[in-house]
Amino acid sequence: MSNEVDARGLLCPQPVILTKRALDAMGAGVLTVRVDNAIAKENVRKLATSLGCAVDVADEAGGFVLRLTRGEAAELPTFLGECVSCREEAPAEAGLVYLLTKDTLGHGSEELGAVLMRSFLHTLLEGPVPKALLFLNSGVKLTVETSALLEPIRALEKEGCQVLSCGTCLSYYHLDDKLAVGEATNMYTILELARSARTLTL
Repeated sequence: MSNEVDARGLLCPQPVILTKRALDAMGAGVLTVRVDNAIAKENVRKLATSLGCAVDVADEAGGFVLRLTRGEAAELPTFLGECVSCREEAPAEAGLVYLLTKDTLGHGSEELGAVLMRSFLHTLLEGPVPKALLFLNSGVKLTVETSALLEPIRALEKEGCQVLSCGTCLSYYHLDDKLAVGEATNMYTILELARSARTLTL
């Protein structure tokens, strides 16, 4: 059986996610994966190796082609990998609470931070659903009508993740009437939720 994933032009961790999905669905056979940069090549290679696949890598015009060979189908472990560039990992267990205090991820370039936040929210959909996403300060800009990331946040809410935005923060940014996903809340509720579960601040 032969299958193919074309991950050229996709940002981390999408090549890894698409490859994992294809391997899950394929069973035994050969999966051909095309990527257009060395980081994606290494991420896919690392995933395939961790899942027991034989990996053959070759250069091609504009990128690389990886041929992943699996024997008889076996249950694949959950893997979002330690990507070379972003090192996003699936949460170790459900019930995590994420405290998002900015509308970008990390410090430094705001443009890169926006890309990383998009990647982070989409990656959350691939693992155990968090207990809650708590948005504070400029993080509330992710939950209003003008946000470019409403789709993954709504998808997480649909899967049972509680989505709460700080009401004081919405007021500060004059966004009280612009909330488009989840509910506005207060600091008491935010603190109670943060105390009730393992909380990671971004």
